[in-house]
Amino acid sequence: MCEHQRHKPAISDADTVNIASTSLAGERSALAAISVTQIGGGLFTFTALDFASNRGPSDGVDLIGLVNGVQTSIFPNLTSGTTTFSTLNPLFLTPIDELRIVGASQSSATLILDNFVFNPVRDTGSTFGLLALALAGLFGASRVRSIRLA
Repeated sequence: MCEHQRHKPAISDADTVNIASTSLAGERSALAAISVTQIGGGLFTFTALDFASNRGPSDGVDLIGLVNGVQTSIFPNLTSGTTTFSTLNPLFLTPIDELRIVGASQSSATLILDNFVFNPVRDTGSTFGLLALALAGLFGASRVRSIRLA
């Protein structure tokens, strides 16, 4: 078993991603693209991936992070010159709602991408709202107590 195969994380239903690809059928094209989104929508971070070449200098891809269709992050022209897997980590720590993998350059070897690590961003807005209400309640209670004592 190769080193990179031992670290494949299990994917739970909550963490499932949707993958759609577009390319020119049957042709190697720098215009080929793959889009990765979370099923059901929402933000996620893209924190790592493993990459290698099948032989020698590889094709290149741009890793593009988007939010609502607007580019927020990019790792341009990822290539590899070795058949040994390397890990690219960290990648996009700022949450995105889509990852596009776009062909950037062509070579005589294929770039192999494996072990993508995505982490869904949980909605913490309601938690912060409850915390703010609790703090306001505590401040209000202490204020009432100080008025009565005066």
